[in-house]
Amino acid sequence: MRPRTLPPRLRGWLELLEGRAGLVIAVAAGVALRLAYVVAVAGTRLSDDETSFWAIAGNVAHGRGYTYLGKATAWRPPLYTGLLAGARWLGASIRDVQLVQAVVGAATVALLFAATRELTHSRRAAILAAWVGAVYPPFVYFAGRMLSENVAIPLYVLALWVSVIWLERRGTTWAALCGLSWGAAILGRPTALPVAALCVVIGAIGVSTSRRGARAVVEAGLVLLVIAAVMAPWVARNASSVGGPEPITSNEGFALWSANRLDDSQLKSVNDDVRYPGMQDYAVYGRAFPGIEPLARAKGFDFDTASEASQDDFFRKLATHDIETDPLRFVTRTAERAVFVLLPAPDNASQTAKTGRVAKVVLWMTSGPLMMLGIIGLAVLTLRERRNAIAWFLTLSAVGSLLLVATHVPDVRYRVDGVDPILVISGSWLVVEGLRRVRHELPGSAQGAAGTPPRSTSYWRSGASHGCRPVGGPAAGSPSQRIAPVGAYWRM
Repeated sequence: MRPRTLPPRLRGWLELLEGRAGLVIAVAAGVALRLAYVVAVAGTRLSDDETSFWAIAGNVAHGRGYTYLGKATAWRPPLYTGLLAGARWLGASIRDVQLVQAVVGAATVALLFAATRELTHSRRAAILAAWVGAVYPPFVYFAGRMLSENVAIPLYVLALWVSVIWLERRGTTWAALCGLSWGAAILGRPTALPVAALCVVIGAIGVSTSRRGARAVVEAGLVLLVIAAVMAPWVARNASSVGGPEPITSNEGFALWSANRLDDSQLKSVNDDVRYPGMQDYAVYGRAFPGIEPLARAKGFDFDTASEASQDDFFRKLATHDIETDPLRFVTRTAERAVFVLLPAPDNASQTAKTGRVAKVVLWMTSGPLMMLGIIGLAVLTLRERRNAIAWFLTLSAVGSLLLVATHVPDVRYRVDGVDPILVISGSWLVVEGLRRVRHELPGSAQGAAGTPPRSTSYWRSGASHGCRPVGGPAAGSPSQRIAPVGAYWRM
């Protein structure tokens, strides 16, 4: 069958979206969509989690310190709470903050473009990633919520972008910038901490393959040193204020225990468990609840008078004991949750009472499929670049983040804890790679007759639509390397 192209007008629109204005259009669309959601859909009534952020930020703004209910706390990550405190000090209302967050959402779009471009060397893949970042419903949803994802997600993408640059270009300058970006991402949300550690390990291995071992140690050590320097003031504050050097938040032990208790065999919300009345209060505010006190007394722990750090350590020891007592149950439940997370499932935000039915359906339809597409993309990328440190870093990061979510979340729900940005990047690469291969296999196309382009990433360095000479290949415009206009990618 003879190939057909899209109508000239539609092809013109596609070329515009891929051209120099493509990123600007994607950013503008992302901001407009977020603003429309905030104004037309998002209300100003705060959920439980949002109330704690808003209250702590208000205490900071009014000179009462990082406290809640009159006590120093580390229950919430400091970076977003600090920025929110600045907004409250300036007199901003909830609606004002929502509008600012909608505009700041443009950072996620631009950073996804930059990170994907650095990874794939393809403008088409980068534009696709930017559009996913602009319209992906969970990203849009958080613009209307007083939650740390508004800062954590763009910082996480920034850290991924800088990490990819470091893995490709090496050098102490990029190592220091990598550590700085990961330090900021960790202060934004502690789920970035294990991915930062993985970056250091993979980066050191990648560096050691091209430089002397001493240089690899220096660069990896520099990343760790900068991360530690960024975190040090907050850790020192926690040591003196909440009873212990909590790395970021004092709820990690509770989250681990509540999701992996031996006395709960069901994949359900622990907050609804009648055996632990008041669990919802503790999960949100860091307060004591009646159901845990008998267990604490049985183990010789004075829960009521203990510091926040001691309470966190108590929950962590409970979780460790339960995991060591029945490790097979822990592994099987984690695997079961991981499978459910990959299915089309509602985002955690969609479970709040104020989220409408339409929003829940949209979130349900988007989370799981995007994750599956991204994981497939990561698998293909890693197999194709078997010794590529970047491919292994992204793959292990996604797997680790997935297991982290499955381990810490007490009920079956998907959280935007950093998994999405990695999968958006790899999924976009997969789609564009697939379109490129389809284009070259079409009957009657010049590329199909001349053969498939080289499999190495040097193809992507050719500049695709910019007419640059591919690395190690013939000049642009020759039959074997000429890049067809965008409409050719959409031939039927």
